[in-house]
Amino acid sequence: MLTLGINVAHAALVAVDSAGACTLDVEYERLLEALQLVTQRRPGIMPAIVIFIDPGRPIPDARWRRRFADERGLAGPFRGAIVTDSVVHRGLMTAVDWIRSPAAEQRMLAFPTRASARAWLERECNRELELLTRLYSEARTLATLQSSSTPPSRSTSR
Repeated sequence: MLTLGINVAHAALVAVDSAGACTLDVEYERLLEALQLVTQRRPGIMPAIVIFIDPGRPIPDARWRRRFADERGLAGPFRGAIVTDSVVHRGLMTAVDWIRSPAAEQRMLAFPTRASARAWLERECNRELELLTRLYSEARTLATLQSSSTPPSRSTSR
């Protein structure tokens, strides 16, 4: 199940891919829409994106890896972090890079912890990102609430 915490005004997105029922195509489309919103060019603001992938989550198939690569090619500058213990999910970033190399102003790295991802993003984006902690909490709360049978949604902070 994919839940999102997003703040467009501050160009911040947190996605949590957690256990639960999901429809991958629908969830991946929602993620791409959120990425497009957050990565729109804003003078002086480097977008910050964190994707948390819990153990046991499925790997996007070849079709979706291609879509992610193509959509990244349309995005503006951003800094992104994937937080996961999965070597396979970290390798997914390499596969997407093989399909389409990131633009010079785009960087996406994998991290083992929220703290290490946030520290890197704060350095790279040249701003304090406490907002990511709040968005993460909101997305996790949504995941918990929706783990029964309701469809996934997103949190929008203003």
